[in-house]
Amino acid sequence: MSASKEENHQIEGIETADTQEEPIVIDERGDLVLLVRHGEEVVRRYRVTTSVLRTHSPYFDALLDGTKFSEGRAVDAKLADLRKLYPDIAAASWEELPSVTMSEFGVCSASLSAGLLGSPFEFLLRILHGHPEWPVRRKAAAGPSTFLAVLTHFAEIFASVPHLSLYIKAQMMDGHFQGDMRPSVELSEDKCRRKLYVGLVLGLPQWVRLYSAALIIRGSRRWYEDEESSEKAGRDDFPWDSLAGGVEEELEYRRSCVLNTISSLQTHFISLYASGGPQCKLGYDSSPQCDDFQLGSMIRFFTRKGMLKVQSTFAETGEGGETFRGDIGELLKSLKECPNYQIDANHRHCGLRARIMERLDSIDPWFQVGIWLSCWRDARSLESWMENEDEFCWQYGPNNGIGPSLTGKRSGCTSAAAHLRFKIMYTATERDWTPSIT
Repeated sequence: MSASKEENHQIEGIETADTQEEPIVIDERGDLVLLVRHGEEVVRRYRVTTSVLRTHSPYFDALLDGTKFSEGRAVDAKLADLRKLYPDIAAASWEELPSVTMSEFGVCSASLSAGLLGSPFEFLLRILHGHPEWPVRRKAAAGPSTFLAVLTHFAEIFASVPHLSLYIKAQMMDGHFQGDMRPSVELSEDKCRRKLYVGLVLGLPQWVRLYSAALIIRGSRRWYEDEESSEKAGRDDFPWDSLAGGVEEELEYRRSCVLNTISSLQTHFISLYASGGPQCKLGYDSSPQCDDFQLGSMIRFFTRKGMLKVQSTFAETGEGGETFRGDIGELLKSLKECPNYQIDANHRHCGLRARIMERLDSIDPWFQVGIWLSCWRDARSLESWMENEDEFCWQYGPNNGIGPSLTGKRSGCTSAAAHLRFKIMYTATERDWTPSIT
């Protein structure tokens, strides 16, 4: 039975290592040569130890098990012959050792250069053998995030995620990756995706929370492309291009929830001032005129900022609405630029700015919208914004708006009450930004 039918990559069988190039020595006492083939060419050879691979990788344990696969039986037979010649197998030359040729490394095979294919695999082998020789960040000529993402993908393929996770977490304890814990304006979508993928696979909660928030806030080009578009075609070459396990859909949905929440705040105050109910609290004869002035001023502000379009409801204009594709952080910053409009010197705090600023401060996506890994794994129904069957009205209240009162029935979350409250605010079917207690 061939292992290629069990895994998402191909093992081409056992052969004697050729003599074109000496192998990279992972273990000088190794009894096996792994050959890495890129296209038609063998680009890397590694001298490794079968017992180490079998102990630390369930994939290799199955492959090299002589009772399960022909590859394992061939390796056992070759090593049995060598032990008749060499009491210590380390004395055998690498040309005499059995070898396994590997030509496919998951979805990365066709997309990676020979160098980037070999280097992460070599590093993974060193981790499994217990003596990696370099920090990840110093070795990665193609960029730390690319190197680490490919390395993580290989760890998934070869069922050695726990060992890589322990190594990366130890690197973090030693002070590496400190720069990766702060969001950067220059950080591209691809880098965010790679780091989020690494965080999800290796179990790095801070990376998952930070880089999921980054994608939600900045958006993703793939969310706005048609399935048939040329830009999207062929983009899913890597596992981080379309994050698995429902994560991709969750991120897109969370962004729509954040935009709906911000939009509800804008709509709330327009509706409030357009309702005809008194908003100016001064009680002057000019208070009705103040309300009309503030309504006109806020509509003009929203329109100039490109946040509002005024059009007829009884004539077809042929212009459909388009989803906001920009940075949500910049959108919030623009809203906070609302001037303090006054109809005259007596009406100093009657306008939109006096009422909207505190509410805008309650919307803090970098802190509120990222995925919490532990709950995503252990309490998906509570953590996922998509798994939200209840319809309820959220009310702005004390503590910067994160202590809502609900009219619908909700479940408690003793381990993460704060981010459950954020979920409630962003997924509410209705929001009252000016409850009667305000």
